[in-house]
Amino acid sequence: MHTLQLQIFRFNAQAEYEYYFQKYEMPYDNHTTLFELLDSIEGLQYDRSFGFRIQGLCVFEDVRIADLVRDFGVDLTLEPLDQKYVSKDLTLDKEAMFARYEWFFEQYAFITSSHRYELYKFLWANTIASSSNQEYLGVGFFLYVKWLLGQYSSHFDMLLNVIAHPQNGVMSYAPLDMLIYAPSHLGAHITQEMNTLIQKVVSFGRCKEHTWLSLVPKLTTQVTIPELEFMRASSQDTAYFVFDAYNLPESKPLLQSTKTLLKALHIPTKNLDSKEHFIELGGYFGRILHPESMIQRALYNLALAHKNGGNLVFGDFESYLYTIWALKEAKCASKIDIDSAILDFALQSKPLYIGEIIARTKKYTSDLLAQKTLAFYPATLFGYGAHLSNPFGVPLATSDLCQESLAILQNILAPLMRQNGACIMWCDVMQSREDFSHLEVFNSEYYLKESAKMRFCGIDRGADILVVSSLGLFRAFDTFAHKTSEMLGRNTDKTPALFLPQVALLALGETDKTALGLRHHKLPL
Repeated sequence: MHTLQLQIFRFNAQAEYEYYFQKYEMPYDNHTTLFELLDSIEGLQYDRSFGFRIQGLCVFEDVRIADLVRDFGVDLTLEPLDQKYVSKDLTLDKEAMFARYEWFFEQYAFITSSHRYELYKFLWANTIASSSNQEYLGVGFFLYVKWLLGQYSSHFDMLLNVIAHPQNGVMSYAPLDMLIYAPSHLGAHITQEMNTLIQKVVSFGRCKEHTWLSLVPKLTTQVTIPELEFMRASSQDTAYFVFDAYNLPESKPLLQSTKTLLKALHIPTKNLDSKEHFIELGGYFGRILHPESMIQRALYNLALAHKNGGNLVFGDFESYLYTIWALKEAKCASKIDIDSAILDFALQSKPLYIGEIIARTKKYTSDLLAQKTLAFYPATLFGYGAHLSNPFGVPLATSDLCQESLAILQNILAPLMRQNGACIMWCDVMQSREDFSHLEVFNSEYYLKESAKMRFCGIDRGADILVVSSLGLFRAFDTFAHKTSEMLGRNTDKTPALFLPQVALLALGETDKTALGLRHHKLPL
């Protein structure tokens, strides 16, 4: 028998003015479940159908206490999903949550009474994300409308119009996979449902009120896949090509530092012939709206590298994950229209993330890092934030790729930094588990404000460096740092954002700003 320390949110809206946390010391064994433990606490009120938060993450399943202890330790804090709607302890006032949508049922009177009450089954999903956009209709409401679309096909256009607003509708969805502690991968399921709605809005929602939809093709521009002369390079030595098909100027420090790091590690790199070039993948909306096109692009890039006698290296985690997703889809989807020679060459190629190369080399010193406290954001370094988990359909936290990246810190950088008097401070908080960079075009204010909250979350906890895994996050943390600081009424903090290869170069003792790519930063180190 083991002992668990609990702090549980207690409040009664009918009798109290302030909430408090009550401490409990509870015994458990390897078979004890969460609901069994809570049922044994006299007077505690919670709703199994709605869930609650543990260590900030949403829990909707009766998980084993042993699993929670494994992931969070023996000191657990339980809170309601949304304190604004608390009725008693961990339960929420569903009537108050339902009342928010009275305007909808007044406007669309064709919805029957029994079907109106179906909304109660989806309200829990509104509580997962902490949004500063008070007009955002909510994920639960979106899922309810998706259900209504199946019940009222004759009102399809009308219902779809409700959720098609660029700021308040489904286009402003930021994947919440990593906000849920769910062995059944509930977050990935929700994101898939939301992606389906986004596809419907873009495909069928073109009307005068939504002229903004013309922006979508600009984000997912179709490209012609170039023809390749498939003659394998004569060199017997495997070379490495750095993926460089980005359409943002923020790619300069990423590319520079990735190439510098490979050179420092004595890894042979090559450049493509001037007539050949890698092509852009398509981004967040590209994968949702034109998945076949993204797969074709990714396979072409891999085939081009293999044709020239090498493998493709990605300096950013986002592009690497999309390429891995494309390979996985190509292997199991027979309907993809792709040249057989390209597919054959692509399947022989091995995409590599710079983090894997770092983990293999283990050639680190940490003279510079010894003077700093690093905040390695799970959201930015390992892709806990939003869409980076989506290509796999499961939360990235449980994937082999995430474990590989964690090993970089835990097994290599962390021990070296500790030897030199430095430490790693984890900022594993809710604000670090989302990514809003894909919303820049449709909902700029929301994207900037939420990114600022995420950035200052690390800064306020003492971070000297914020490590990012994608160009979108670097853009939010560096390019727009001044603008986002003003939105929160904060002074512009000069805490820099760095890509993983830049951190690795610092660990190797590199100080040249050009080699590090720091000359392209707005907030240089």
